[in-house]
Amino acid sequence: MAVGMSSRGVVSLGVPGDLLGEGEEESLGCSVYKIGGSPVVPPDAAEALRSQNELTSCQHCGQGLHLVTQLNCGNGEQHDDDGDYGTVTLLLVMVCANPSCAAAWKHWAALRVPSKPPKDEGEEEKEKECDANAGTSQGTTGREGRDNGGGVLGGSAADPFAPSDDWWNDTSWDDDAGGDGGAFGAGQAEEDAVVEALRMASLSCGKKSKTKTKSGGSSRRPRASPGVLVDSSPNAFPAFHLHFFAEPKPSGRVSKLDARARELAAEYEAAEGKADGKGEGEGGAPESRRRGDDRGGAASGSTKDPASWTAEEYEAEPEHQKQLNKFLRRVEREPTQCVRWCRRSDGDEGGGGLLWPERKVPGEKVVPRCEACGGRRGPWAQVMGGSVAYIWEAMEWAGRGLEEQAKLDPADFVTVAVYCCEADCRGDDPVTKEHCVVMAA
Repeated sequence: MAVGMSSRGVVSLGVPGDLLGEGEEESLGCSVYKIGGSPVVPPDAAEALRSQNELTSCQHCGQGLHLVTQLNCGNGEQHDDDGDYGTVTLLLVMVCANPSCAAAWKHWAALRVPSKPPKDEGEEEKEKECDANAGTSQGTTGREGRDNGGGVLGGSAADPFAPSDDWWNDTSWDDDAGGDGGAFGAGQAEEDAVVEALRMASLSCGKKSKTKTKSGGSSRRPRASPGVLVDSSPNAFPAFHLHFFAEPKPSGRVSKLDARARELAAEYEAAEGKADGKGEGEGGAPESRRRGDDRGGAASGSTKDPASWTAEEYEAEPEHQKQLNKFLRRVEREPTQCVRWCRRSDGDEGGGGLLWPERKVPGEKVVPRCEACGGRRGPWAQVMGGSVAYIWEAMEWAGRGLEEQAKLDPADFVTVAVYCCEADCRGDDPVTKEHCVVMAA
């Protein structure tokens, strides 16, 4: 599944799923959402990645970059230049994980791979047949449809219950036909239950995800391109699925507990203040004054009371700490999140759905314009620091040794924002380099 333009502005979270077995990455094609492994891209993009080493190599040590995540950011609702539905954009985010490199886990790279799913063999003829049948089998209803031979699911008059040859527009198998159905959308209530079950599943070597596809479907759904696995390396991170769902809203229960805690704290402070005032009002001097102030306050004639924790004026929380705490509270809504999809919607200002630990979000002074078209870049996705823990866990499941796990030692980032061309431009090059902003711990 791929994200449609209507899902822009909706923050969605990618959480870890099952490990991908050997050969399973390429079989899933470009539709795979994953952490680790090797890029799975269309043939022309694969050739570009192989021939242009500067795209996939560290600028400091010259070693190949490790794929951290691959996302399928499809556009299933907008026509492309040829008038077809289902253009697809792949997003590859990579990092230098060479422990001996000074730029390990500091040098990040993002590649945007625009592509268009190929048409099936003989699809054009079927589309013409669908258009010809539109006025008979599906263009009429009720008595008129039955008189013209239009039965259930487009069956003939002789056999109104016969299956229709118009498989392209037959969505009877899909209970959610007409729904959003996007990987980055909010989804239906039933889908949320399924996603929740997937989210709770831990990484497992014994279970391998099996992707089932149904023939046909809506013409507004982009079909997956057949992908080419780019130079599968045994040194790549173990690959595992990412499952996406809408970011949870703040829990009402937590909010009530916070309110109650603040209420109790206010009552305690008020009680302490009254108790302190009562003691002085009844003629009883503070204990420090009654014992003569051993530190010399009485001898010097000073009448100022020494500082007491009950009357202490607490220092205001710094602004940067407030923003960091706000960031952490937002992450706590789903602690297992590895990737955030935060592409902003049209007309949004600032960072859109970008979650940043600092109040000042990276702007145009930090993020250069698109090198291909000169347009402005905006935040599309974020890689969260918690993803490193799941990569390490996947290494354990895959039986990787300590030498491989040592690649993760230099990883000390909080989050990495991936900025891409807002216009999602499609030039002559099959691969476009985008920009990453790293927030170190």
